[in-house]
Amino acid sequence: MARYGWSNEFEFLFHCMIPSVGINGLWRYPYALYTGGGGSFWCAYLIVAATIGVPLLYLKLARGQFASKANVHLFSQFGYGYTGVAASETYTAFCAVIYYSVILAYILIYIGNSLTHWTLPWSTCDAEDVQCVPAKSIVYTNPYKNYSVSTEIFFKKMVLPDSIFPRWELCACLLVSACLINFLANSHVRVGKLVHVAILFPMICKLVLCGLAWSLRGGSEGINYFLSHDLSNLKQVDVWANAVAQCFFSLSFGFGTVSACAARSSFHFNAKRVAVMVVALDCLFCALVGAAVFGILGHLSYALKVNISDLFEGRDINLAFVLYPIAINQFHYFIPILSLILFTTFYTLCLLCVIKLNNVLVMFVSYWYPDLLHWRVVLMCTVGCFLLQLLFITSVGTHLIELIDKDCMIVITLFTNICELLALTYGYGIESVCLDLQYMQKTKVGVYWRMMWAIAIPIILILVFYYLSFAKHSLVCDHSAPYHGVRYFIVFIGIMQIPSWTAYYCYKSKHMTSVQMVHVVLRGDNFGPDDPELYEAWTIFKDEELRRGESQGFTRFIKFLFGK
Repeated sequence: MARYGWSNEFEFLFHCMIPSVGINGLWRYPYALYTGGGGSFWCAYLIVAATIGVPLLYLKLARGQFASKANVHLFSQFGYGYTGVAASETYTAFCAVIYYSVILAYILIYIGNSLTHWTLPWSTCDAEDVQCVPAKSIVYTNPYKNYSVSTEIFFKKMVLPDSIFPRWELCACLLVSACLINFLANSHVRVGKLVHVAILFPMICKLVLCGLAWSLRGGSEGINYFLSHDLSNLKQVDVWANAVAQCFFSLSFGFGTVSACAARSSFHFNAKRVAVMVVALDCLFCALVGAAVFGILGHLSYALKVNISDLFEGRDINLAFVLYPIAINQFHYFIPILSLILFTTFYTLCLLCVIKLNNVLVMFVSYWYPDLLHWRVVLMCTVGCFLLQLLFITSVGTHLIELIDKDCMIVITLFTNICELLALTYGYGIESVCLDLQYMQKTKVGVYWRMMWAIAIPIILILVFYYLSFAKHSLVCDHSAPYHGVRYFIVFIGIMQIPSWTAYYCYKSKHMTSVQMVHVVLRGDNFGPDDPELYEAWTIFKDEELRRGESQGFTRFIKFLFGK
């Protein structure tokens, strides 16, 4: 299928924003913010996004833009041994498609109820729910003990599966999403205008919800709670580690979608400017989400006479499905229509996220089976994911989603990004990376970016990887042995992709000498611009630059790293 490019930098920017504004910003961020303590977590997130997010996103965008390739097509040019990095990214994308699609099914349940009920079923309490607080009219009275808001009860009873067999409603919703993904992945229709609306409309919705939350009794206190930074929490390593995790999810590091998006951009687009704007808009959106979420929490806290930190002791990862319906119910008119608009927007953004992740799977399969027609590869990926998703709409699958999202995905993506950074800066060479960017952007790469890529970010990611993989779980022992067994199994498959593919290509090159083997496996010669004219001019430029200077090896590396 012919690939199209972005018509301008704004279209490029909006497509890069989809993971931030989509499922990671609307579904995952409220939970991460609430468990992280609110303002202190947001403060840590801002620092992480500025110091790690911007340089890493800049590097990934520039790399895909330079070669006009993504995933395995890109990494195989550096050397066949780096195919494992693409395989690891494809594995994380596969896991994300599985449980993100389940979130899509949850949203469709809310859309269906908004279409068929004028009085929304999560607005009121059933007669048997004695300790239920109706979201439609929260009563300001004595403190509730062991209470549950009606939106929380609805989600647990009517949305979450409660048996080992899939619920037919969720199966139908999964099938609808699978059909839409298959259709849009095979269609040649450009969705540029849809993406513009899908990115901007949630911003407007969050502004409206912030205004609504501020106007509610207790809402302003909740927003003040969010904005008042308890800097003592920043001393906790867990806050910083979770901020790094949320940054990786929001900016889609380690899923293969960033380079896929950059591969369609013009060769001379300003990747640095796009990276800065994406991170800035992501932080702005997170601020709006935080203000809306804590405004609603403040309203509940005032009504129920309970501290904000004690409202949801279970710290459910699906907190968004409890809070957003509460906000909608505070409007006095057209509640079903407003609910339909909100959840349809939510669904559209999440669907675009899943489509981008599904395209990573399609690219990987197409690389190994180039003779297969595109529609067949898409159908195969969609059907395979759908069959596995049936496991995740059971009572067991609910725990699997929480396990994968909280403990597995971030460990795999951290390891993948560490290997990718080391491969680029020390395998391919930091000087070569910077010369490529200099040729493409017509300006030299500053010492700040060189230091961050070669030294600071790899060290930080290695420390966070160690903490989340070993130190954190040695301190927390509230999970059973099967939980840790499944966790290690899922993480092991993702991490072992990199050494396994490297060993595979070393085995295939066993007839070569050691020097030839290293050259083929770890030092590919095919990397460069896709356009033949640009490739020829780039080769001449790079050869001239590399011949300058008398020093070689480690001395040359140090001089380049710290030089002007």
